[in-house]
Amino acid sequence: MTATRATFVGYRPLPSRGVGILTFEVPLEGLDAAVRALGGTPLPQNSTWVAIARLTNEAAAAEAPPTPPAAAKPTHPLVKRAGMLANNPGFQKWAGCADAESAAAFIRTRCQVSTRRQLAYLTEAARSFEAVEAEYLASQYPANLTGRK
Repeated sequence: MTATRATFVGYRPLPSRGVGILTFEVPLEGLDAAVRALGGTPLPQNSTWVAIARLTNEAAAAEAPPTPPAAAKPTHPLVKRAGMLANNPGFQKWAGCADAESAAAFIRTRCQVSTRRQLAYLTEAARSFEAVEAEYLASQYPANLTGRK
């Protein structure tokens, strides 16, 4: 068995499929090894079952936390979603912002970051963004449409 250290950064329920998506971050230098350990790139026709286990506090403390990448790519999913959300007129109205620039500032303030790129590697900031996004989406869709109660 091969183990890879990762940080749990989020989850999203998919009620329509009866499943949920868990999101883990792996340091870039360990990404290839992690994908290989999981059996390679996932394909829709081949499901691979894996085990998920939490590190004990001692095991987590024995390893140094990952260092932020020199330049987090703006193509990271959370960075892209934050950009799209800031440009959404409905979100701008919900956040009380006049334009995309002030909506981007709203997101940065709520997530306590100086740039959206930090969402790619700061776990708490990523969680804050997902909370803002979920709060906005919940305000837009009645509970009976989202499957939430």
